[in-house]
Order: sequence, then structure tokens, then C-alpha cells
Amino acid sequence: MTLHPTGIALAALACFVSGFLWFGPKTFFPVWWKAMGRTEPLDPQRFNMAKVFGGTLAAILVQAFVCDVILSAIRVGYPALSVGQGAAWGFHLGLVAAAPSLSHRLFAGHGFTVWIIEVANDILNFTIMGAILVAVG
Repeated sequence: MTLHPTGIALAALACFVSGFLWFGPKTFFPVWWKAMGRTEPLDPQRFNMAKVFGGTLAAILVQAFVCDVILSAIRVGYPALSVGQGAAWGFHLGLVAAAPSLSHRLFAGHGFTVWIIEVANDILNFTIMGAILVAVG
């Protein structure tokens, strides 16, 4: 099994950008923020943004690493894995990652809207990761 550090870094960067665009002020952030029950505008002074973005990037790197481990194991049996197949595996990994968070959101009282906005980006990101990791690997 061979890991691909360049692919992991590129996949993580692509997903970080995807999340940045997904939760942008002109995309899903306003709907997500309101669905979270927040009425006040986001105040960056209230949050340690270095911790928020640093933690996010660290989590994405872990996801990309694990996705690469799984795809590397799959390549043992299917060495000619295509980019489309990598994307499909990523999509399915995204579904697995998304499912458990539903109960977290429901018990937190955030409901389906918050969950759908969050996990749709997670699924998209895993799909992107799978495609990039297979393309680079």
C-alpha cells in the first residue's frame, strides 16, 4: 500500500477551498447560520478564527489521509482505478461520514436543514478527494 502525500495535500487544499466557497456569505452560510438559530451577525472577535480554520484544515488533512489509505487498499485489488471510480468511492465514504452526524444535529436541536447543508459539503468534499487521490496516485 502506497500513500500519496502530494495527493493528500492537494485533496485537502481543494476541500478547504470547497468548504470556503460552500459556506461563503453569498452561498449557504446565511441559511446555515439562521438554521443554527443564530440571529446576530457573525462576530470574528467572538471566535478564535485561527483555531477555527486551523482545526478545519487539520480535520480535512485527516480525512484526506484516511481516504488515501482506503483508496490505496482498494487499488491492491483494482490497480486500474479510474478518476471517476475514485470519485464514486469518495462519494460513498462521504455518505458513511455524513450519516452519524444526523443524530448529533437532531439532538442539538439544529434539525435537517443544518445537517443537509453540512453533509452535502462533506459528501462533495469526499467525492473531490477520491477523484484527486486517484488522479495523483
